[in-house]
Amino acid sequence: MNHRNELGAYYQEHFKTGVGVEVGTQVGLNAEQILREWKGKLFCVDCWSQDSQYEESKARLGAERCIKGNSVKLLKPLKTIH
Repeated sequence: MNHRNELGAYYQEHFKTGVGVEVGTQVGLNAEQILREWKGKLFCVDCWSQDSQYEESKARLGAERCIKGNSVKLLKPLKTIH
């Protein structure tokens, strides 16, 4: 893999339909790219200090994927997602 734009294809080849977490989503462009090729379940975690970026991410990815908060504090709850 030479570029992060290849992550979706890599995940699809190796993990098919697993569960993943992107930490530091910002506006969701990278997550959107991953989801074009990966059929797994992706959750996006960010502190989203700017509400406009959070709203843009929810619009782009779906509110159910976007988890607002500190990634370290969310580690335990995220481990229970299947």
